[in-house]
Amino acid sequence: MTNKTKIPVVAISLVLAMGFLVIVASIFYYFVLFLPKQEQSKQELARLEHQLRVSEAREGCIENVNKNFEKAFDKDWLAPEAAIPILLRQREEQRAECLKKFPL
Repeated sequence: MTNKTKIPVVAISLVLAMGFLVIVASIFYYFVLFLPKQEQSKQELARLEHQLRVSEAREGCIENVNKNFEKAFDKDWLAPEAAIPILLRQREEQRAECLKKFPL
């Protein structure tokens, strides 16, 4: 082989080696860095969505308790002194039940 043919062979070998390194680095990045972060993001999103659903259910439950309290209070307005402590206790018990049923 002459000196002129050795240079292109070396250059081609160098380019192929560099290309191989780029491919290996890309595969490493994808499997070692990108995929785990993507899976972690999916899990975090699922956790936040679940937390949002639980929070909305909790708020709905407490809202129903408050509406029931208002209805009961309106119904018992003739004897407020006797009814208020009972209604307040019932409301607090129902609210505590909502908090137990839908923990965050």
